[in-house]
Amino acid sequence: MNTQHLASGHTVSYLERAGSGKTVVLLHGIGSNASNWQALLDVGIGHARLIAWNAPGYLDCTALAHADPTPAHYAQVLAEFLSSLHIHKPILVGHSLGALMAGAYAAVHPVEHLLLLSPAQGYAAVDPALRAQKRDDRLSMLHDLGLARMAQERSGALLRPDAPESERARVVAAMLALNEAGYTQATHCLANGHLLADALACQAPITVACGELDAITPPKGARRLAEQLNASYVSMGEVGHMLAIETPTAVRTLIHQLL
Repeated sequence: MNTQHLASGHTVSYLERAGSGKTVVLLHGIGSNASNWQALLDVGIGHARLIAWNAPGYLDCTALAHADPTPAHYAQVLAEFLSSLHIHKPILVGHSLGALMAGAYAAVHPVEHLLLLSPAQGYAAVDPALRAQKRDDRLSMLHDLGLARMAQERSGALLRPDAPESERARVVAAMLALNEAGYTQATHCLANGHLLADALACQAPITVACGELDAITPPKGARRLAEQLNASYVSMGEVGHMLAIETPTAVRTLIHQLL
């Protein structure tokens, strides 16, 4: 694991696969971390340089100063992080909650392509009561179950019904590594996010992709998002929410087409 200390005081850890081609930046979801992308990092994608960060509040990364952050707060740290690595126009890939962070970044910073995998779209535009309920239900689950039990009970919903135990073990391990404070901030980010509004401000091509068995961010919503953005839509087949774990070859192929 690499570590970057930023001028703002944030420490960001990340995984990297060196490459001589374009840079692909990979943003994980709410219950995961950079290890979500390990299968891609192990094999590589053409000659691309791959960077998979751990978001603020995840693993050993400095949490945000905001108790109730928006995706833009994460995007600000991402911008500083990428600038420190001399990355200025990446292919930006966001999975689930990472799609909200990617959208917020791409709304104000240049990217070569924005790829939204199993995108969480946020609740900022829904009825305030429903928005608060979604936020509070997730936080109650964490507080009532604790990380260990939540990881065991939640992991099955993230994968296709017939997923092998090896995939489930990877999902559980990532959830067990969560920090409660960081997860709480990320939950507020989800409640405060509005992916459509941010992505509409993106000046680069956009692709949306989702598994047909995704019960967390169902394909119907992902297809609708693609239509609203006039973006390309890709079905990832009979898989669930954790695309880079369930079907890394298909994800690798999709990204390779953007290089």
